[in-house]
Amino acid sequence: MEITEDLFDDILKDGGSQYFFYQEDTGEIIVIFRSSMEKFEPGEEDFIGRVWSPKIMDAQGNPLLDNKGNPREPWAKFEAKATINNIDQILSMGGRKSPLLNNFIRAMKREDVSNKDLVGTKWSINKVGPGYNDWDIKYLGKEEEESSSTSPQKEEKGDCNKIDDKIIEALKAKKDQTSNGVSKNDIISYLAFITHKKADEINEVWNDLIEQKIISIKDNKIYIN
Repeated sequence: MEITEDLFDDILKDGGSQYFFYQEDTGEIIVIFRSSMEKFEPGEEDFIGRVWSPKIMDAQGNPLLDNKGNPREPWAKFEAKATINNIDQILSMGGRKSPLLNNFIRAMKREDVSNKDLVGTKWSINKVGPGYNDWDIKYLGKEEEESSSTSPQKEEKGDCNKIDDKIIEALKAKKDQTSNGVSKNDIISYLAFITHKKADEINEVWNDLIEQKIISIKDNKIYIN
């Protein structure tokens, strides 16, 4: 079987590389938030269009137990889009009892940073001990704004203004890797990850992408023109 770029993309998607899970031995990470934190209930689509389905059963169908010996209940997860050590990923902060989530919320309150003001803020996060509260979380300020010396390009009139330039650029970058066509879900997941937009936002301009011949559909596959 020929190995294609599409296969590599599928491997990365199935492997969860778009999500960042802090482990005990991860060490210090530098995080710049690209979205506020959002809560995803079981059955809801997350940032990249995956339906959240928390694991509450083992491979044999037996209920998994919590640390008190009780069967796990379906739980909501908290996530944010972020640049983590210079890589764009989804920062998974766990459920409402997660040590990372609770200690980060305390740090936000200490620094008087609300969730709606989280975008663009820069943080150092480090697990420094085995305890629930053994975290060193520091606010490093706001990411420097892009230089205003670069004059903005004039917007062209017409329907193209409906589509964010980030979406168009991301599609152009993907063109050579999708010559054999890909599914709509794969394209939306890719765009959501690269552009930091929700799947719903991309769906809103989907027909515009087709009408403007930026993408085309053939045999239920998506091609980038």
